[in-house]
Amino acid sequence: IKNILPLITLLIAFTINSQTSNFIHTSNQYILGPCGDTLTLRGVNYAPYNWGYTLSDLKINQIAMSGANTVRIAWYANSSAPTYSNYVALDSVLSKCIQAKIIPILEIHDFTCANNTASLIAGANWFTSSNVLPIINKYKHSLIVNIANETLQVMWAGNPSSALTTYKNTYQTIITNLRSVAGFDFPLLIDAPDCGQNSGAFTTSTTANALITFDPKHNLIFSTHAYWYGYASNDSLQMATKINSVIAQNIPFILGEI
Repeated sequence: IKNILPLITLLIAFTINSQTSNFIHTSNQYILGPCGDTLTLRGVNYAPYNWGYTLSDLKINQIAMSGANTVRIAWYANSSAPTYSNYVALDSVLSKCIQAKIIPILEIHDFTCANNTASLIAGANWFTSSNVLPIINKYKHSLIVNIANETLQVMWAGNPSSALTTYKNTYQTIITNLRSVAGFDFPLLIDAPDCGQNSGAFTTSTTANALITFDPKHNLIFSTHAYWYGYASNDSLQMATKINSVIAQNIPFILGEI
């Protein structure tokens, strides 16, 4: 497979649930399909069209041959690469994922490791812009929106406690904008702060559960990116402790990059 980022493995989804909906949704720690079937997501991260520079270079069919049922699609709201302003191309990649029976997780990559809350709130409105919203609504039955890749800081901030409050409040604002303003019902996926590493932000002060309670659709998924040495000091026991502490919160949780 060409031009992919590391494999993503989704950990939490064990049983069949009878709950049905018109879109992917969550129930406690489970991620459920529209028919109520429990989803164990497995797949890759992929920047389609060769990071936006080669319109003909789209490898969804090859990814499907790997057995992946999920592709986390890195897209840019603002980029010099010409494809990212080509909304037909965006429609095409989502369409091809669904044709291949792959769930697209659409994320904006502009704010990677940044710590600007105002820019993040404004940037998340890309999903509701006049060019993007019709495409989102077209595929909303099979879509997950990952609000932004690896953004905001908590442990890396000067005052982690205050920064965690800011992190939560920022995502509450975005959730309100995407739910109440745009009417999005499908799952919103939230990355951990500190370049995606800090799963502790989800468990400290039960932040993730507080966001789920705040969300009028109660349809959030939380993601940690676990490929850095600093995530758990390259120690499997520390990694297990971090994962188990999140699982104990009974929230939908994935490893979005490994």
